[in-house]
Amino acid sequence: MDVQDSRTPAQKAESDALIKRDSAAANAMEKARLKDEAQQRADNAKLAAAAKKASAKPKHKASEPTDGAASPAKTRTKKKLTKKKVESVHFKALPAPENPKRAASASK
Repeated sequence: MDVQDSRTPAQKAESDALIKRDSAAANAMEKARLKDEAQQRADNAKLAAAAKKASAKPKHKASEPTDGAASPAKTRTKKKLTKKKVESVHFKALPAPENPKRAASASK
């Protein structure tokens, strides 16, 4: 296959220079994007580690004794759990009240 370029050597050189310049700019922008993403990942990792550390409860405080004896004020007592009365899902008929209430408009 015989392909001829109809451009002049000056046009070809100018086009090649533009392609090289655009390629270099694209590579620089890609490197900057990758650098920014790496920095964001590092920042997010630091924040996640700080949040995890803050949410973790310390085993003991510096002001508390570490000999295993807890002060009486700091101990927790377990409350006895009482079962709540569970309402039936079925309708339950109740007897009519002995003293029916009067309507508000009928009292005056």
